[in-house]
Amino acid sequence: MKTITDIQIFKLHQRVEGVCKAKYNEGWEEYRKNRSRIKCLKSKKKRKLEIIKCFKAITIAACTIPESSKIVCEQNGPPPKICRFKKEIYNIEKIRKCCKMPKPKNQFGRCAEQRGANTLIQSFSFKIPLEDIFFSVALRPRTFQVVEYCQNCRDLFKTLRT
Repeated sequence: MKTITDIQIFKLHQRVEGVCKAKYNEGWEEYRKNRSRIKCLKSKKKRKLEIIKCFKAITIAACTIPESSKIVCEQNGPPPKICRFKKEIYNIEKIRKCCKMPKPKNQFGRCAEQRGANTLIQSFSFKIPLEDIFFSVALRPRTFQVVEYCQNCRDLFKTLRT
């Protein structure tokens, strides 16, 4: 298994923080545009949900491979149309079914880590093993809170297990 340098780790975290700040600012701009409409809502719960909708990205993560200076930053969202690691996902689901393990609450492909890895793999002409992809911490732009990796991501990417 390959390793990643401290400089690459620093750049990953720097990149994800920069994207989070940009998404945070976008969210506040969206909130400012809709502030009067949101304040008119009677229910406190509805106001909170509308404010959260202004911050579209819920989780953001960055990933890279040791041989490259390329860093891909992605946010969570719908699964990509073309997934480059379907075979690995199929194997994990098969093992879970055989061992009668409970199905995780997250759907494969929706996480920022999986979307980022998919984009990274597509950007290179050669095949990248999933074991060689390294990730930053996942951050929530609205609060800059570190988000734990889901079970699907920990099963799929061996570098997240440590």
